[in-house]
Amino acid sequence: MEEILKQILNELQMLNGRVESLEQGQKSIASRLTVLEQGQETITSQLTAVQQDQEAMTSRLVALEQGQETMTSRLTALEQGQETMTSRLVALEQGQETIASRLTSLEQGIHKLEKVVANVKKDTKKIRTELHFVWEDIKKLDDRLTTQEGEIVLLKRLNRA
Repeated sequence: MEEILKQILNELQMLNGRVESLEQGQKSIASRLTVLEQGQETITSQLTAVQQDQEAMTSRLVALEQGQETMTSRLTALEQGQETMTSRLVALEQGQETIASRLTSLEQGIHKLEKVVANVKKDTKKIRTELHFVWEDIKKLDDRLTTQEGEIVLLKRLNRA
């Protein structure tokens, strides 16, 4: 995110430099126009040459105005692009906040699950212990039944005999 901000800052600095260059260029053009105007006033005998120079300057002015309009539209497009990037950056920041809150919820859910798993493990251990005792009781009952069956078989033999 800092890299994006640095990049935007660098682009703004470049735009500022370009605007300053435009201002210097316009000052230079203004000073050149002033010199031409002074020359026009002092050289009235060369009216035809001055008129030709003036026509050339007019076309140059038109070209400069068109160039300035082009630069203005480019600057406007850059500003709009910057606004778009700013809104996208805000959306990314909001997305990160959403992800962070969802991650916090997940972490809380994991902690709850860990507690539940710990309880299940305790319960499972208790059940195993109880099951062990139940099997011991079943074995004892099985041993008793086996003994009783043996005794019944003996009693039946004795009764037959």
